[in-house]
Amino acid sequence: MSATFTELREAEVPIKRCCALLGRARATHYRHVRGPQHGPRPAQCRAPGTCGSQARSMTSATAARHIGILLFDDMEELDAVGPWEVFAWWTRHFPEDGFAATTFSADGRPVTCEKSLVLHPHHSLASVPPLAVLLHPGGDGTQQMLEDSAHLQWLRDQRNQVPLITSVCTGSIVLAAAGLLHGRPRPAIATR
Repeated sequence: MSATFTELREAEVPIKRCCALLGRARATHYRHVRGPQHGPRPAQCRAPGTCGSQARSMTSATAARHIGILLFDDMEELDAVGPWEVFAWWTRHFPEDGFAATTFSADGRPVTCEKSLVLHPHHSLASVPPLAVLLHPGGDGTQQMLEDSAHLQWLRDQRNQVPLITSVCTGSIVLAAAGLLHGRPRPAIATR
């Protein structure tokens, strides 16, 4: 029962099936993109210039705690985009929990992932709000980070400020290189 958004769009799957497969947020977007034959536009998209206002609110500076996903060149797309979907859905649907999801890169500029997806971060290291959670993705870009003393020191500095530092896949190798996993198990990761 697995299908990608593109497959659903190309197959012209009815909105109810789309909703069942991908969830309400994607179904709303699908209906909006595909047109009125798939149902009315969502209320937030009816007024000009308001579509996407929910996405912008996920990074609101008024939230008490921020979940930050580090973006960098040659990272694995899924390592950042997968957690982003989970955190963004949660922060959008349960704002009373007091969290906001955000992304950042070292300089705030767009990054190009392993498979050429370009992601535009919300912040740079200098402008990212104080974090409650820091997620470090993996991917081929982590190899050069193992020798990047400035990045490793930045991670060590974050240890004193961020309550939870976590990683996906080879991101754990970078955390280990920074000394953050001392005495803790690290998952085995197959490398090329």
